[in-house]
Formats: sequence, structure tokens, C-alpha cells
Amino acid sequence: MVAGSEFIGAALIQDPDSLTWFAGHGDPAAARAANEEYEIRAGGAATPGEAEQVLREWRRREMLRIAWRDMAGRRT
Repeated sequence: MVAGSEFIGAALIQDPDSLTWFAGHGDPAAARAANEEYEIRAGGAATPGEAEQVLREWRRREMLRIAWRDMAGRRT
């Protein structure tokens, strides 16, 4: 997948833990549960900067999940 997508490669370099996250949240139902967790984390952030960091991580991991499933021929 990394060889076929510059985005996936860059996302994994920027956030190496995202691969582990993806292993547990690759299917849509698990991703929805993770989305709720990210909403709680972002809402409970101590500062706007911390909330922005949580939201960036959330967006990057969700985009990684979608790109990976797209390349594998699965529905998002």
C-alpha cells in the first residue's frame, strides 16, 4: 500500500502509531466508535491547540483508513 500511495506513506511516517490504530479500527463500525472517542478527546482538551492536535490526528487516521480500504477495493 505504501508503494502505491504517497499519502499513505507520508501518513505512516508522520504518525507511525496510526498503523497499529488502523489494525483495530479498519472496519466502518470500529471507525465510528473511534470517532466518538476522538470527539470526547477533542471536547475535553485543555487548550485550543491541544484540541486542534487531536482533530488533526483524527483526520489523518480516518483519511488513512479510507485510502487503505479504497486501495484494497473495500467499501469505506
